[in-house]
Amino acid sequence: MAKITYIEHDGTEHQVEVKTGLSVMEGAIRNNVPGIDADCGGACACATCHVYVDEAWREATGSSSAMEGAPIIGPDGIVESGNGRTIAILRAYERGAGETVACGTGACAAVVAGIRLGLLDSQVEVQTHGGRLSIEWAGALDAPVMMTGPATTVFEAEIEIPDSP
Repeated sequence: MAKITYIEHDGTEHQVEVKTGLSVMEGAIRNNVPGIDADCGGACACATCHVYVDEAWREATGSSSAMEGAPIIGPDGIVESGNGRTIAILRAYERGAGETVACGTGACAAVVAGIRLGLLDSQVEVQTHGGRLSIEWAGALDAPVMMTGPATTVFEAEIEIPDSP
């Protein structure tokens, strides 16, 4: 059993024992911790759950996976950096359309914001639903933002426009 302390937005703490093998989210739900919606299903992919491991415990807990150590950049542009500075997870939302597969412009903007805030390094791998992008920015305002990654056609259309009204 692990002992986990959940902290509400107002500072109220709930310390519970969670069975080994359960996710942090499952532990909260099974112990009726208030304010847990579990929208992401417990995979820490919705930018709600954050686990920060003190350096003194790093050896005992082992290395984090890419997802666990990745900064999370939410649709509102907020960057939360966990134990990583070179990987970001980006979910892009388009007004009126909902979540999109990827957004290169949004990925570049989020990484630049993360670098300017001191949360990310100058080279970042950004994971989107559509694939992985590599974003690099030297930090100078006149420096270009470089993005490399796969490109895929996801939609084609033809529109007939009459010659006259």
